[in-house]
Amino acid sequence: MESGDAGATSVEREEGLRKHAVERIERKQKFLRDLVLYLLVNAGLWAFWAYEGADTNDLWPALVSGIWGIFLAHDAFRAYGEGPISEQQIEQEMRRIKSG
Repeated sequence: MESGDAGATSVEREEGLRKHAVERIERKQKFLRDLVLYLLVNAGLWAFWAYEGADTNDLWPALVSGIWGIFLAHDAFRAYGEGPISEQQIEQEMRRIKSG
């Protein structure tokens, strides 16, 4: 149920806001996990490339890093992650949603 529905009770609106806040926090946490994975995998790819001779005419890790980085940047614009979801974070996110 949308938080702006005219027929919704305040409890339903609050539940909708809470659900939306939890989804936003989860998206932020997913971004952080994806960022860590990106850094680890790309560090490994570049280390492997360097170990194999670091041929400057064959920069295949740059292609992987660049394409994946574009998708990661898109996710960064959608969400910025924090630690575990707390009740305080949910309430804070709900206040942000209400205000605008």
